Amino acid sequence: WLRFESAGNTTITGNTINEITISLNEGWNLISGISNPLNISDIQDPDEIIISGTIYGFTSGGYLNTDNIEPGKGYWVRANNSGFITLIDN
Repeated sequence: WLRFESAGNTTITGNTINEITISLNEGWNLISGISNPLNISDIQDPDEIIISGTIYGFTSGGYLNTDNIEPGKGYWVRANNSGFITLIDN
């Protein structure tokens, strides 16, 4: 999250993130994605801790269930237990 005192433009540089392992706690978690869009079916969840149908993104109409994780956006994910998931650009 960035906050600026006034409107304007800025350039932010960094490295491409093609893979990330994310630690989730039981309950609701706020996550972000990798540098490319990712379908939620491609999330590696070996312990099946993500509760089906509980990945939500924010739109102008409020929070909606989503099928894709877009770069630079945040998503709420509900887990039935603590553990790890991995997002990989295939």
